[in-house]
Amino acid sequence: MYPLFESLCVQQGRILHEEWHRLRFQKTYQNFFGRPPAFDLLDSIDLPQSFCQGIVKLKIRYNNKERQLDFQQYHMEYIQSLRLVPTDDFDYTYKYCKREKIDALFSLRGDCDDVLIVRNGWITDSSYANVIFFDGKDWWTPEVPLLEGTCRARLLAEGSIKTTPLQVEDLKNFQGLKLINAMRDILGTNQSWPVVMIGAGNLGLALLGYKGFGQQNFSIEAAFDADSKKIGKVIQGIRIQALDELSETVKTKGIRLGMVVVPADRAQEAANDLVKAGIEGIVNFAPVTLTLPADVQEVAVDLAIELEQLSFAVTSILNRPTNQQSDSPDVLSNPSTIAPHHRD
Repeated sequence: MYPLFESLCVQQGRILHEEWHRLRFQKTYQNFFGRPPAFDLLDSIDLPQSFCQGIVKLKIRYNNKERQLDFQQYHMEYIQSLRLVPTDDFDYTYKYCKREKIDALFSLRGDCDDVLIVRNGWITDSSYANVIFFDGKDWWTPEVPLLEGTCRARLLAEGSIKTTPLQVEDLKNFQGLKLINAMRDILGTNQSWPVVMIGAGNLGLALLGYKGFGQQNFSIEAAFDADSKKIGKVIQGIRIQALDELSETVKTKGIRLGMVVVPADRAQEAANDLVKAGIEGIVNFAPVTLTLPADVQEVAVDLAIELEQLSFAVTSILNRPTNQQSDSPDVLSNPSTIAPHHRD
């Protein structure tokens, strides 16, 4: 039987942030079993060849004598709403394999994607991740989480986030939130992410001039178009390149994220070009569903649908009685105000 476990992110055959997982393992082992570890949790891990590409979740279950390894290809699920769920005091100080209490709280999410657990009146974590809140200047995380995650610990050590005691009434002071855990480094903004874009039309040109990317450590490093009249032009310091330069540019600049900003009838071809060049994640602005390999992630941005939802919201407000509340007090809608989140 294995009472405890660690979840690690394996990216292109490399385990990320080993030192932080090893540190938590050593602390947990000492406190749980009452003595120093009898083995190194991360010693001599041979990755199966089938899990050396893309993003893989490595789950290591362990007891006081041995470990058990489990590899899974990782796919992210969009999180757009959290339900505030209160609970009494219960212990999840260590990463226990048994999660019955958390699973029971998760089952109370209703029509939301996940829960935000409020323990004894204090904001803690979601069911699978620590949470950080943005106040317009700094990122804050609850002072006492259910579990001290490795990503949380690292960001605190780097000074990227700060701790503060948080109650439900404090949430109104924040502009947005992010969910963080070991797998969140896949699209983490604690490092710089160069991006390539296909499509230099009106929307593409607007994206080239958007300053918000830099604030989240994303930068468009290259832009491509099939129109010979656009190739060679310099927009916002970026030269528009021909598509036959795509693969070499991606390789040279170490780019892993791409954007498809072309009409619907050309979107799949553009996506195919990005995949062939080695891109691992695509933001699709075209109103069409892309067919992609299982190890390539996609986030779709359909502006027409967004406007439709906005018009519906405006209409709902106009038609709402003046004494009716706009939102359920126990639901945080669209936590992706600051950035998209996905459930692990």
